[in-house]
Amino acid sequence: MAHSIERLLSWESAPRAERMEEEGAAGEGGCERRVERGAYLWTSGEKGPTWRVTAGVVALFQGDRGLPPEERFVMLAYGGDLVGVEGQLLGHYAFDAVALTPAVVSRWGGSPSAASWYLRQTRRAHEVARLRVGNARERIERFLELLSRAAPAAPWPRLRDMALVTGLQMETVSRVLAERRKVARQR
Repeated sequence: MAHSIERLLSWESAPRAERMEEEGAAGEGGCERRVERGAYLWTSGEKGPTWRVTAGVVALFQGDRGLPPEERFVMLAYGGDLVGVEGQLLGHYAFDAVALTPAVVSRWGGSPSAASWYLRQTRRAHEVARLRVGNARERIERFLELLSRAAPAAPWPRLRDMALVTGLQMETVSRVLAERRKVARQR
């Protein structure tokens, strides 16, 4: 059973039963994993390989559980992004990784070109920063556009997860989505 990201982040440790289930399929590094929306891929401090997001959207959060969830959000990864690279540099993961939508990750066996990886991460960081500025309608529209590119067939995240990523209240997200549906019906 998947939980909201906010609920997962408030737990002292991630429930192991909610973790990725290894499929054993041959991805780039020989291992593909599928994870349900709202489930942890790993928590900060764990050791593990670098992963490539092949489908869906993964959210990264600071491991400091003393901070409220909205202050822990770091970034989103999708569409070929590498996650867990810090595990190779530091010897452990620096962030908690949670599936924002159903996701598939493949063990990544290569070493990333520093320049291309850095440019991709910089673009992602800018894209995610834009999700937390502007009025509520603009934030939600940018987030939905990102989701349509990153995980076109996936169900939308839960309202509370959308609120967490955009820095809005859950009620505000609900209101903006209702207004959006109303305008779409009038067209």
